[in-house]
Amino acid sequence: MTTLDSLTVSPSRDFTLVSQRLELEVDFATQSLRGITEIVISPQSKELRSIRLNGRQCRITFLTVEGKAATLKQQDPYTAARSHPSYTVHQHHLLRTKVEPQLKVPPEEEINIILPKSLQIKEVDPFSIAAQDALSRSRVSGGNDLAETPLTGFPGEQAVQLANLHIVIKWEVIESRDGLQWIGFHPEDSRYPHAYTRISPFPGTACSIFPCVDDPTARCPWEISIKVPRTLGDAFPSKQLSADGGEEKLSDDIGFSDQERALEIAVVCSGNMEEAEVRVMTSSKILN
Repeated sequence: MTTLDSLTVSPSRDFTLVSQRLELEVDFATQSLRGITEIVISPQSKELRSIRLNGRQCRITFLTVEGKAATLKQQDPYTAARSHPSYTVHQHHLLRTKVEPQLKVPPEEEINIILPKSLQIKEVDPFSIAAQDALSRSRVSGGNDLAETPLTGFPGEQAVQLANLHIVIKWEVIESRDGLQWIGFHPEDSRYPHAYTRISPFPGTACSIFPCVDDPTARCPWEISIKVPRTLGDAFPSKQLSADGGEEKLSDDIGFSDQERALEIAVVCSGNMEEAEVRVMTSSKILN
């Protein structure tokens, strides 16, 4: 359960998180991730001009704020961490200086979203029907929806309520260095193919997989869905080859038996999971 007390604001952050919705698609054949996330924030000022997020190895392919295209400025800490060929042990301090921003708690944000000039942060009437409806829903849900109608202002001043901003980001992680570990995908690795991540008390793990505010003090309700192939055979589809006689045959480069290819893939998570029937959608409909 998330309350207003848990929606804290970092001293360097001029917005609060309201919610985040995440869709992840795991591609075992290429050992890559693709996904789309919708982040809802509450501005703390009408002068907000940029939104900074973590996402150190996420290559962003699509970005909008309130349905408007936004300017993206992104740093790649892995590129900055490359040492010069002439470096020796005596230049270790130079390398540390390059990676030091990512060693902070929380780490410095790699993604800087510049809001469109045409986007105006609007005030919301706290006595409007929409605001009253959100307040009534919060009483039923235990306070979660109170985050939908945050108030800003100083003691003695009339509180100002600002409308939330919806950020939509599509991204991919092609070469995973941190966060997600791929096991059993190399010829010399005979272990059962799988991928895993781990819980860490330090920031840096989550933002290596998807864009977010990687700060344990910035909490909000989450909705996460993970899309994986149904079976091991679906994860590693056989190549179809054409013979000279017009016949077609299947080529399995992985070397799985028919019994192994029929094994179902499971997603194991910690936390509360809600099972629901969902309509089958192709990745192109979800991500494009």
